[in-house]
Amino acid sequence: MRHFWSQVSNNTNETLYLPYATSSILGRVLEWIVYHEDDSVACPHYEVGTLQYISPWDAAFINVDLSTLLDLFVVAYFLEIKGLLDLLSIVMIQ
Repeated sequence: MRHFWSQVSNNTNETLYLPYATSSILGRVLEWIVYHEDDSVACPHYEVGTLQYISPWDAAFINVDLSTLLDLFVVAYFLEIKGLLDLLSIVMIQ
């Protein structure tokens, strides 16, 4: 995500278009970022590839309908939020 923001901050007059980025979805993404701000760069519990290694907080976070999961995924992809992408990928695979 730092790479993404460094590119955006170089051109502050440019409009940023995020498909499916409603205020609700952006709020959820921000909630995830704030909760995980002190995490290490890699989230090893996501790399295992199974839901049993996901924290209770993350399990509650992803307990939403499929449409919301897909919107979260699209926004996380455009903002390059690897940890959130990993989490959502595991959920969608399951």
